[in-house]
Amino acid sequence: MSSGSAIKTTGQGAVTLELNGTNIAKSNTGGAGIQKMNTDWLVIQDNSTPDGSLTAAGGDYTAGIGGS
Repeated sequence: MSSGSAIKTTGQGAVTLELNGTNIAKSNTGGAGIQKMNTDWLVIQDNSTPDGSLTAAGGDYTAGIGGS
């Protein structure tokens, strides 16, 4: 089993996640489900029909959505 985040963004600037359908970001251990590594915006949106969904779950003692 690997450790770390399921989705991890690096570098500078804002990040937009577009939801289409059912989306799951689940880390194993030691990381957030979604980890944003800078102080800019994280936007999670759904511009599709039918509606999308997001489940974000961290590993042991970590956030579903977190930062550095």
